[in-house]
Amino acid sequence: IRFNILNDFLTKQSQSSLLNNLHELNLKLENEIFELNLSETFHHLRKLNFYENKYSKMNERISSLQTNLQTSAEYESMLEVLKKLQYISDRNILKLKGQVAAIFGSGKELLLTELIYQNLIDNLTASEIAALISAIVFQGKRFDNDINDNKKIEIPPALNQAKQQLSMIIY
Repeated sequence: IRFNILNDFLTKQSQSSLLNNLHELNLKLENEIFELNLSETFHHLRKLNFYENKYSKMNERISSLQTNLQTSAEYESMLEVLKKLQYISDRNILKLKGQVAAIFGSGKELLLTELIYQNLIDNLTASEIAALISAIVFQGKRFDNDINDNKKIEIPPALNQAKQQLSMIIY
């Protein structure tokens, strides 16, 4: 069984009244829609989009500035170390010692430069200099179980003295 609301439950007069009310409501809605100013609405949407983009960019800038502040503190600390070691002047100008350190470029620049500028290699033979530098740049394991622990290595006195002076520079 199917019911038709208009025919089965409403009288003709009620149907007519309901249809008139629906028609009036439809006209009101159409008038409201046409009264909207579409260009003004789009203008507001564009403005909203513009300010949302600006807000997003400002948040990115704030984040970047916070990162830069942290980096700046680290940078200032590095400058202080370089000044203390006399690689740069008080006005942050690279000195000759700093230029020598830049030439090495192995990650051990400061240590190798100190080795030269502290005259630690002046009294060493070529093989002793090679041994000292290879000890600085060595990247292998420190302890190897295969090496016989009973072997004692004779270190020449000049190399041993350079080793001790280098240890003082490191620590």
